[in-house]
This record gives sequence, C-alpha cells and structure tokens, in this order.
Amino acid sequence: MARFKQVNENIENIMVMLADNQNLCKLLFYPSNNPYQEPEIDDTSSLFFTKIFPFPKIPDVKDEAGSYLSIYFDRYRIGSNRGTKEGCIVFTAIVHNNLWRMENTGELRPYSLLHEIDETINRESGLGIKKIEFDSMEFVYVNESYSGYRIIYQISSVN
Repeated sequence: MARFKQVNENIENIMVMLADNQNLCKLLFYPSNNPYQEPEIDDTSSLFFTKIFPFPKIPDVKDEAGSYLSIYFDRYRIGSNRGTKEGCIVFTAIVHNNLWRMENTGELRPYSLLHEIDETINRESGLGIKKIEFDSMEFVYVNESYSGYRIIYQISSVN
C-alpha cells in the first residue's frame, strides 16, 4: 500500500476475496447449526454492510442474533529503514453467543470463521511488497450477547 489513496481499493479487494469464499459467507449468513449444508449464496456481495464491514462493527444487544465480520487497516508506522510503511489488517469476527456452537458440525462458529479468513488471506500478495503474514489473535468481548475473535496480519509497503 504505497499510498493511502489505495486504502479504498485494497479494502474492497479484501472484501471481494472473502466474499468469494462460500463457507465463510455461509457461516456469516446462516444462523443454523450446519451452515455448510445451506444453499449457496448467489450474490455474496449482498453481505457487504450487512455481515461484512470495512470498519469496526459492534452489534447491539437488541439486534437479531447473527455473525459479523469487520475488516480494517490499523497501526501504520514508518519502517525501520524509513523506506517502507508497516501496518496491519485487522479482522474481527463477532458472533452472537447463542450461535457459537454448531451442534451438527462439532465446530464453534468463531473458530470456523477464523479458519476461512486465514485460508483466504494468509500468505497472499498484492497489498504491499511482502506477503500478508499472520501476526496475532485475541478474544473480543463485545457485550453480554456478542463475543468473538480478532486476528491481525502484518503488511508492508513502499513509503
């Protein structure tokens, strides 16, 4: 990401990459115990700004039980050699507490979301001079109804 002007294009490209992953989209869209067995989502871009957000989304306790994914860039700083910008891409998967357990799969929805994000993003190129690298994961408590995980990937680009 050589220039900040590219942030819009880059976040849109990441959203499109994620929307191409049917398992990820099903995990977000279908609140069922086995979203993998649900029908394919024909227009996954319909999840933009309803399930997939290019900014931090905090669901209200009054919202219908659901799952949400926020994507944003953060922590930019000048690189050690002053010729690069270093920062991160943050993915926050927030799931209603009643939807964590997917009984018919033996999986927990937030971990399945993280897996699909990692399969799509980790070691990808195109956002800088190096491949996107996994950095960290942390639990996120939102409110009494929602919680999830945040995963962070490092990126580096020409200054």
